[in-house]
Amino acid sequence: MRALQKTLRIPGTVNLFGSVGVGKTFLGWSLAEEMRYVYLAHIDCLADLQDQEIIGLIVDNCAPDRESHRNILKHLSFRKIRYAVLITQQMIGDYTSYVELELEAQDWDRVVENLKSIKVFRDPSSASNLWQLLNPYLSQGV
Repeated sequence: MRALQKTLRIPGTVNLFGSVGVGKTFLGWSLAEEMRYVYLAHIDCLADLQDQEIIGLIVDNCAPDRESHRNILKHLSFRKIRYAVLITQQMIGDYTSYVELELEAQDWDRVVENLKSIKVFRDPSSASNLWQLLNPYLSQGV
């Protein structure tokens, strides 16, 4: 969170990237709440906001290629949005600041301990990422 906030001091885009289930979306939601940014599940949702004034934007599920990034930049420029976090699974192949989110062993242990503290017991060996740990129904296809 601190790395993203530091990078967002300068107008432009920041690419938050990392593998599936490391907490990118959760971090995006948290950042949007804290900084009063608008969170979008996809750039196509921007049209739904009409003429709403937007301080900053968090866009999830972005494509990491240069052309997609340039198209998002056009949308941002047209809407006069100066700050944006673009969430991807791979680093965007264009010129932009980035923050990589990785799940370290101590992070995994902390999540398990936090779940135990609220009386939610999950077998961590049955999950390969945080989404599966937090929602066991995902691994069952439910």
